[in-house]
Amino acid sequence: MRRIPDSPRRSRPGFTLIELLVVIAIIAILMGLLLAGVMRVRHRAIELQFRNDISQLSAAVTQFNFEYHVDYVPSRIRIRNNGVYDVANANPLIAQYEKESLQY
Repeated sequence: MRRIPDSPRRSRPGFTLIELLVVIAIIAILMGLLLAGVMRVRHRAIELQFRNDISQLSAAVTQFNFEYHVDYVPSRIRIRNNGVYDVANANPLIAQYEKESLQY
Protein backbone atom coordinates (compact mmCIF):
# COMPACT_ATOMS: atom_id res chain seq x y z
CA MET A 1 0.00 0.00 0.00
CA ARG A 2 1.10 3.35 -0.88
CA ARG A 3 1.02 6.25 1.59
CA ILE A 4 -0.64 9.53 0.76
CA PRO A 5 1.87 12.29 1.14
CA ASP A 6 1.19 15.06 3.67
CA SER A 7 -0.48 18.13 2.31
CA PRO A 8 1.85 20.94 1.37
CA ARG A 9 0.24 23.28 3.96
CA ARG A 10 1.59 22.84 7.40
CA SER A 11 -0.83 23.40 10.23
CA ARG A 12 0.32 26.26 12.40
CA PRO A 13 -0.61 26.50 16.03
CA GLY A 14 -2.65 29.56 17.00
CA PHE A 15 -5.83 31.34 16.06
CA THR A 16 -7.08 32.35 12.70
CA LEU A 17 -8.02 35.96 12.10
CA ILE A 18 -11.75 35.15 12.13
CA GLU A 19 -11.48 33.34 15.47
CA LEU A 20 -9.59 36.26 16.97
CA LEU A 21 -12.18 38.78 15.72
CA VAL A 22 -15.04 36.68 17.11
CA VAL A 23 -13.37 36.49 20.53
CA ILE A 24 -12.75 40.25 20.54
CA ALA A 25 -16.38 40.91 19.57
CA ILE A 26 -17.66 38.65 22.37
CA ILE A 27 -15.41 40.37 24.91
CA ALA A 28 -16.60 43.80 23.71
CA ILE A 29 -20.26 42.78 24.07
CA LEU A 30 -19.68 41.42 27.58
CA MET A 31 -17.80 44.57 28.61
CA GLY A 32 -20.64 46.72 27.26
CA LEU A 33 -23.16 44.80 29.33
CA LEU A 34 -20.96 45.01 32.40
CA LEU A 35 -20.37 48.73 31.94
CA ALA A 36 -24.11 49.37 31.63
CA GLY A 37 -24.70 47.51 34.90
CA VAL A 38 -21.91 49.37 36.68
CA MET A 39 -23.24 52.73 35.48
CA ARG A 40 -26.73 51.82 36.71
CA VAL A 41 -25.35 50.96 40.15
CA ARG A 42 -23.27 54.14 40.23
CA HIS A 43 -26.29 56.26 39.28
CA ARG A 44 -28.33 54.59 42.03
CA ALA A 45 -25.58 55.29 44.59
CA ILE A 46 -25.51 58.98 43.62
CA GLU A 47 -29.31 59.12 43.87
CA LEU A 48 -29.20 57.56 47.34
CA GLN A 49 -26.56 60.09 48.42
CA PHE A 50 -28.81 62.95 47.26
CA ARG A 51 -31.76 61.45 49.13
CA ASN A 52 -29.64 61.17 52.25
CA ASP A 53 -28.51 64.81 51.93
CA ILE A 54 -32.13 65.96 51.57
CA SER A 55 -33.12 63.89 54.58
CA GLN A 56 -30.31 65.43 56.64
CA LEU A 57 -31.35 68.94 55.59
CA SER A 58 -34.95 68.19 56.49
CA ALA A 59 -33.92 66.92 59.91
CA ALA A 60 -31.78 70.02 60.47
CA VAL A 61 -34.63 72.38 59.52
CA THR A 62 -37.05 70.48 61.75
CA GLN A 63 -34.61 70.60 64.66
CA PHE A 64 -34.04 74.32 64.12
CA ASN A 65 -37.78 75.00 64.01
CA PHE A 66 -38.33 72.98 67.17
CA GLU A 67 -35.46 74.59 69.06
CA TYR A 68 -36.29 78.20 68.19
CA HIS A 69 -40.10 77.83 67.98
CA VAL A 70 -40.34 79.30 64.49
CA ASP A 71 -42.34 78.23 61.45
CA TYR A 72 -39.51 78.67 58.94
CA VAL A 73 -35.76 78.97 58.78
CA PRO A 74 -34.51 82.57 58.53
CA SER A 75 -32.43 83.60 55.55
CA ARG A 76 -29.42 84.39 57.79
CA ILE A 77 -28.34 83.45 61.25
CA ARG A 78 -25.77 85.41 63.20
CA ILE A 79 -23.62 83.65 65.74
CA ARG A 80 -22.64 85.60 68.83
CA ASN A 81 -19.15 85.40 70.30
CA ASN A 82 -20.38 82.95 72.94
CA GLY A 83 -21.66 80.60 70.21
CA VAL A 84 -25.37 81.34 70.69
CA TYR A 85 -27.48 81.80 67.59
CA ASP A 86 -28.94 85.28 67.32
CA VAL A 87 -32.12 84.59 65.41
CA ALA A 88 -33.91 87.80 66.38
CA ASN A 89 -31.37 90.03 64.63
CA ALA A 90 -30.81 87.72 61.71
CA ASN A 91 -34.03 88.26 59.81
CA PRO A 92 -36.27 91.33 60.11
CA LEU A 93 -39.40 89.24 59.51
CA ILE A 94 -38.68 87.04 62.49
CA ALA A 95 -37.39 89.88 64.67
CA GLN A 96 -40.91 91.16 65.28
CA TYR A 97 -42.12 87.64 66.17
CA GLU A 98 -39.27 87.14 68.63
CA LYS A 99 -39.81 90.53 70.28
CA GLU A 100 -43.51 89.83 70.76
CA SER A 101 -42.89 86.37 72.18
CA LEU A 102 -40.28 87.69 74.64
CA GLN A 103 -42.75 90.18 76.06
CA TYR A 104 -45.10 87.47 77.33
